[in-house]
Amino acid sequence: MKANRDFSLDILRAFACIMVMGVHLGQHIDIPGVLGIFFEKGSTGVSFFFILSGYLSYNSLEKVNNNSFRKNAVEYWIRRAIHILPLYYIVILFYFLFYTIGNAVPKDVTGLYWIRYILLLNRWVPTEIEFWSNLGAVWSISVFVLFYLIVPFYHVFVKKYYQAWIGTIVTFIIFKSMNDLYFEKAPIRYMFYFFLGILIYIAIKEKREAELAAIFAAILIFCILTGKGEILNAPLLAGMYIIATSGRKIGISEHNVIYKIISGISMISYSLYLDHALVVSLLDFFEVTNNIVFGICFVVLSFLLAVFTYCYVEKTMSKVLKDRLLG
Repeated sequence: MKANRDFSLDILRAFACIMVMGVHLGQHIDIPGVLGIFFEKGSTGVSFFFILSGYLSYNSLEKVNNNSFRKNAVEYWIRRAIHILPLYYIVILFYFLFYTIGNAVPKDVTGLYWIRYILLLNRWVPTEIEFWSNLGAVWSISVFVLFYLIVPFYHVFVKKYYQAWIGTIVTFIIFKSMNDLYFEKAPIRYMFYFFLGILIYIAIKEKREAELAAIFAAILIFCILTGKGEILNAPLLAGMYIIATSGRKIGISEHNVIYKIISGISMISYSLYLDHALVVSLLDFFEVTNNIVFGICFVVLSFLLAVFTYCYVEKTMSKVLKDRLLG
């Protein structure tokens, strides 16, 4: 484990990953009781990833000392690309071979077919066929890429707390206004979550986190009492969690088993995020219908594959690309 890891963020990241895995597992087997009800809301875990990315991206950009915007932006884009794209394209290659060999590729009336995924257009070009918009639950990758392209420019102009509030409000208006439009699934709609993470980062930096937490709490109470704005509940709770744990060391030893498990899940969370959907496709292909068998295979295979891809794709391939591209 890296010594400088923020365990409080590891907890949130691991929690988000488990939520996403849980919702996809719940779509295939019956999960009883409170756990099943909880996993029905598991898709909100993706918003936690978005908020964390916004928060951490600003943290990364603030640490850059180079005065050249071009150099800073290009280096940032390269670092982000070599982290997320190699595994993404390997997963897409798997799906291409898997469904092509199985003669299970549906028609795409736009004629784009796999170009959608190669150029990350799957959420930009509307389609009613889920296969061409969210194969293997990869819809969020195009959202991440859009944010990574935008944030260096945003960082140039948004340095202050009030500016971050303006950006957050504007992106929230876009988020709400696109809810019923044809492009409701377009990546730009989800920028609100990232900019919320940036707002949290700047509030902490300017030591206004208590003020922001109070505002979040007031909005959350309003949403709960009125039954409106439910979409804000999870993001605001995540934001309050980040604020509450920022700069505070959680009293748990690095040698503790729970610490190691949570940090481990957090470390391989990106691989888990992409790999678990791939495992679901394989289990469906082999027609695994028994709930217990499906659940055990899902968990075991997802973690084994995630550890493998983390070690040999995320780490090894990223290091090779980083050495070649950044020196």
